[in-house]
Amino acid sequence: MRSASPGRPTVQAPTSAPKAPLPNYTLPDLKKRVWIARPKLSATLPPEFNGVDVSGILMARFLEIFNHEKSPFVAEIAPGDLPEDPAEGARLARGAGFAGLLVPTLGSLEVTRRRAPEGLLQSSTVDLSVRVSSELIDGGSGKVLGTADETDASSQTRSELLSTEALPEPARRLEESARKLAIRTLGRYLPWAEKLGWSGKVVRLDGARVYIDSGRRTGLQVGDTLRVVEAPREIYDPQTSVFVGVAPGRLKATLKIIQLFGQDGAMSALQSGGGILLGDRVELY
Repeated sequence: MRSASPGRPTVQAPTSAPKAPLPNYTLPDLKKRVWIARPKLSATLPPEFNGVDVSGILMARFLEIFNHEKSPFVAEIAPGDLPEDPAEGARLARGAGFAGLLVPTLGSLEVTRRRAPEGLLQSSTVDLSVRVSSELIDGGSGKVLGTADETDASSQTRSELLSTEALPEPARRLEESARKLAIRTLGRYLPWAEKLGWSGKVVRLDGARVYIDSGRRTGLQVGDTLRVVEAPREIYDPQTSVFVGVAPGRLKATLKIIQLFGQDGAMSALQSGGGILLGDRVELY
């Protein structure tokens, strides 16, 4: 069993992104694996964004920030065919070895213009406002752990002989706002990182050597002991069919990490038990 790690570094806002409010915190022992669903577009897009992959831009920036080395999460893009019901999507995430599901939604995307004469020139200011809300859903219970609702507003002014109503570089402007929104959203969910569980999975078997899909990036260390368990079981009330919860799977074996490799992989040695299969779930013992 791993002991507490009081020496974990204090985290500041990601240095590769624009500054935004992000409180100091201590990284958890293990980063939590989350799916990020493709952002929903609940707002009508302005004509300036015709042909712009708005959802893709938001997804890329959220993935960048939530995968930052100082983030407590390891994030991957969720499949595009997730159920509309977030709780069902969270259960699929759990089945794929993820602790939770982040569901962002574009609430509004607005462009406004202001013009004023400056002698022979025309001063044109274009304002961009982007609002993104999101939910972080626990994969184990399907319950919403936390929500965030963030807005970013920016302005750009140009002086020209002939005024223009175009929004200069709409994709770049949206990228800048999306990155700021992702940082603020990450800050909102820091208190919930410890609420999520952690698990990995077996990806290769080689005699008494067992390879798993988590390692240095996740925070595992050589010497850590893991348990291999059967898939958790969803329990439903037989009379009402109401979902009761997730029962933990049966313990199959224990492993000890003997080597870390690549960005996020580990090789372990079998300590006890057996019957391990590819895809089996592993947890910190």
